[in-house]
Amino acid sequence: MIVVKLLQSIFSGGSAMNGIFGLPALNGILSGLIIYTLIVKLAKRSRK
Repeated sequence: MIVVKLLQSIFSGGSAMNGIFGLPALNGILSGLIIYTLIVKLAKRSRK
């Protein structure tokens, strides 16, 4: 699935983001929010 590949790419690139934020948990929450908003937007577009 596309979502699984997105998650894997985000978690593999998370180490680079950890250097910026310094908090793996915060990084996971931020990436989760970004994925959630993208899915919601795509769902709304497909309903039209």
